[in-house]
Amino acid sequence: MNQKAKIMLVEDNRAYRLGIASAMEDQPEMELSSQFGTAEVALRELQDSDSPPDLILLDLNLPGMSGLEALPIIREYQPKIKIIILTQSDRQKDILTCIIAGANGYLLKSAGTTQIRDGIQNVLNGGASLDPIVAKLIIETVQSKSPKSQENNPLSEREIEV
Repeated sequence: MNQKAKIMLVEDNRAYRLGIASAMEDQPEMELSSQFGTAEVALRELQDSDSPPDLILLDLNLPGMSGLEALPIIREYQPKIKIIILTQSDRQKDILTCIIAGANGYLLKSAGTTQIRDGIQNVLNGGASLDPIVAKLIIETVQSKSPKSQENNPLSEREIEV
């Protein structure tokens, strides 16, 4: 990546915003280009922007419009922007709703700055980033909904085939 990736942070906690800004100061491959305390202000900026950010770090629990409500609107305004949810919520419903709505990553605020920076880099490089707790929850959810293994299946191979 020749130029720095532009990162937007949408977070209502000023102290946390300052912490993220400080963690990104010395990063040669990325810069925190904008910070907003509400989704509404961030959306106005995105709607009118000729030079949108490459990635948005989006909190879910914001005053006014939540990050969950803002996510599909961001996708409508700027469909190519990468979005990482950065929140305290490890609720299964929030995680799955955000992923279905198009989030490229889901990190918990308990993550260290190195994990957040690595997550940003993974997403910018075309991958995804999930907090280990979130990844475990997704695996358990998928496994609980998957068909039982062959050993526990009362049907024969032929019956399954048919």
